[in-house]
Amino acid sequence: MLRLATQAVALLCAPLLSLCTALAQTYPNRAITLIDPFPPGDIADIIIRSLEPRISGELGQSLVIEYRSRFSVNSSVPADS
Repeated sequence: MLRLATQAVALLCAPLLSLCTALAQTYPNRAITLIDPFPPGDIADIIIRSLEPRISGELGQSLVIEYRSRFSVNSSVPADS
């Protein structure tokens, strides 16, 4: 009897689970910003620019590269803080 009740509950809850996934937002839903702490033109820039079309194609969003040389190389936080 308990097994039958468990199966009935599972059958009733299955449509609700599929409804939750249908209401979920797609990610990412806007452009992706990548912060490069190195100055433009170095090896990191070359690698990022060579991978940019592949990343954009896989995720379906554009990739924006920001160069912030004032940031610390190790932690990407402002060096003056």
